[in-house]
Parts: sequence; structure tokens; C-alpha cells
Amino acid sequence: MKKQFFVFVLMVFFGITDLCAQERPADPYRNLYHVYRKGKYEEALRGAEAALAEKPDDLKLHYLKAKICLALKKWDQAVAEAENILNKDGNFKKAHVILGQAYLGKENYKEALKHFEEAVKAGIDFPRVYHDMAVIYAYGKDYESAIREAKKAVAKKPDFTEGFYALGRFYAETERYGEAIPYFEKALDLDPDYVKAMEFLAISYLETGNKAKARDLAQEVLEDEPGSTMAAFVLRKAQNENRK
Repeated sequence: MKKQFFVFVLMVFFGITDLCAQERPADPYRNLYHVYRKGKYEEALRGAEAALAEKPDDLKLHYLKAKICLALKKWDQAVAEAENILNKDGNFKKAHVILGQAYLGKENYKEALKHFEEAVKAGIDFPRVYHDMAVIYAYGKDYESAIREAKKAVAKKPDFTEGFYALGRFYAETERYGEAIPYFEKALDLDPDYVKAMEFLAISYLETGNKAKARDLAQEVLEDEPGSTMAAFVLRKAQNENRK
């Protein structure tokens, strides 16, 4: 009798569990996020728009749609989604990151920097935000501020290849080639096929007197990228100086 009762209880329990599972609504955000992460941006955008037609006040869906628009370089749509989020909830500070990235894409650097600064002030501590702020400062030739922000980016994310490349560029742009070299080398440690880092590292070697390394690296670039004018320049100059 006890055994039968125990079996009955299990059947009831699992029956209720199955019923709850059937009635539990699907999470459109989670499903669409997976599509977005796979790089299927157009599909993700269509899905987000369909989901928002049913749930127009879902801020997570608006935020995801904004990120999808950034991936598709639909800058104005990203701005509209982020502004919509802030109009509904001024405390949704991640929307400032979207606005910063969208305005950066639109090459409106002043507006982009304003929103990135707003995000940082709100406590958002994203490596990409620091990197993008650094890029904006570099556009304005404020390389010291660019270096400061890029260092924050790589401190937060030690495998941030673009961050190390950016630091190398900022030092190279100010002709501090010796200081640039370790950052280009670190970028190449993380991504050995990073051609731009190879090109600038070759120039940095050349400018610091290491003509052999400059020549070898320029030749390596030209094997994979025969059209690299920068590598061709380094190779020609290194060879000419060796003949002197």
C-alpha cells in the first residue's frame, strides 16, 4: 500500500512539473541573444522587432535590438532604441554605452565622448568603453588622454588585443617608438596574424635602429599582404640603410 502511494505521489509530482514546464513562457530575449551571439544579425533583428511588437515595454529587448543595430552599423536605429530606453528608465545606464558607440560610428566624437563619460560616471566599467574613449581622444590628437584610457582597457582585460595595438599606435603616433614596441609585441602574442600590428612594429623597430628585425618583419608581412605599402617602405628603407 505504501509503495503504491509513493508511486502515486511521484506521478502527481512529475505531472505537475510537466504541466508547469508546458505553461512556462519562452524567454524571447534568451533565444534572440543566442542568435545574435552566432552573428546572425538580420535574423536577430527581425526576431527582436517581432518580440517587441508583443512586449513593447521590455527594456531588455530594446537593449538587445540596439546592440544588434550596432552590429549592423545601423547607427540611427541604435540611437533611437537607446534614447527610447532612457526615456522609459533613466537609470538604465548601459544605454549610454550604446549611444556612445553609435555616435562614434556616426563620427560624432563629441557626442560619443559625452555618453561614454556618462556611462563611466554611472559605474560602468567596460574595457570597450575605455578603448573607444581612447580612440576619440586620439582623433583629437590628445594622445596622453588616449594612452590613459587605453591602459585602463587592458588593465580590465589583459587579453584585449585591440587595446594593446591602440597603445602601441598612440606611442608610435607621438614618435615614442621604444615605448610602442612592447604593446605591438603583446598584440601579436595574442593574435600572431594581426597585420596592422606587424606593420607598425616593423616601423618601430626601424625607428629604434633594429634594422634586421624591421626587415624580417616587413618581409613576413609582404608574404601574406603583397600590397602593404607600409611594409614595402620599411623593407626598402632597411635595405638602403644596410648598404650605407
